Amino acid sequence: MLQAYPHLKDRLIERNPKFKRLNNPVVFNIVGKFAAISDVARVLGEDLDALLAFLNSAIDQNQEKRK
Repeated sequence: MLQAYPHLKDRLIERNPKFKRLNNPVVFNIVGKFAAISDVARVLGEDLDALLAFLNSAIDQNQEKRK
C-alpha cells in the first residue's frame, strides 16, 4: 500500500512514532511484502478499524488535493 500511496508513510509516522521503523529500508521492504495491515496494527498496538479509517481518510485527502 505504501508503494501505491507513498505519502502515507509520513502520515503514519505523525500518527504513531512507532511507524518511524518504516524509515529503515529493510523494514520497509519486509513490511511491504509480507505484512497485512491487520498484522501491523496488532504489532504496534493500533486499533485496526481506526487505522483503516485513518488510512482511507489520508488517501481521500491526498486525492482531493490533486484535483
